[in-house]
Amino acid sequence: MAVIASLLFVGVQIRHSAKTTRRAVAQGALEALAAFLEHVSGSPERSALLFCGLEDYDSMTLEQQMQFTLLFRSNLRRWEFILQQSEEGALDDSDWEGLRETMTRTFAAPGFRIGGPRTNRCSTPVSAISSARARKE
Repeated sequence: MAVIASLLFVGVQIRHSAKTTRRAVAQGALEALAAFLEHVSGSPERSALLFCGLEDYDSMTLEQQMQFTLLFRSNLRRWEFILQQSEEGALDDSDWEGLRETMTRTFAAPGFRIGGPRTNRCSTPVSAISSARARKE
C-alpha cells in the first residue's frame, strides 16, 4: 500500500512540475514580447520604423530597410522560440492560441509580404506618423 501511495504522490508531483514549467515558459515568452514592444515604443523613430516596415517596406530607404530587418529579426527569434516551445508541448494550448493569433496578424501585415506597388509614404519617421493619422481621419 505504501508503494502505491508513493507512486501516486510522485505522479502528482510530476504533473505539478510540468504545469509549473509550462507556466514559466509562457511567462518568459510574454516577457520577451513585452520587452520588444517596450523597446520599440520607447522611441518614436523605432515605432515609426516598425510601422513603415510592416505597412510599406518597399517605400523605405535602404538604410531604413536594413534597420527594420534587424529590428524585426530580433522579434522573429522570439516568435521562433515560442513556436518551438509550443511544438514541444511546453505551452498550454490556450496560451499558444493567443500568441499564435498575434503572430499571424503580424506576419499578415502588408510590409511582411514581398512585392506590391512602391509608394513614398514612409520616407521619414515623421511622415509615417502623419500619413497614418491622415488615413485614420
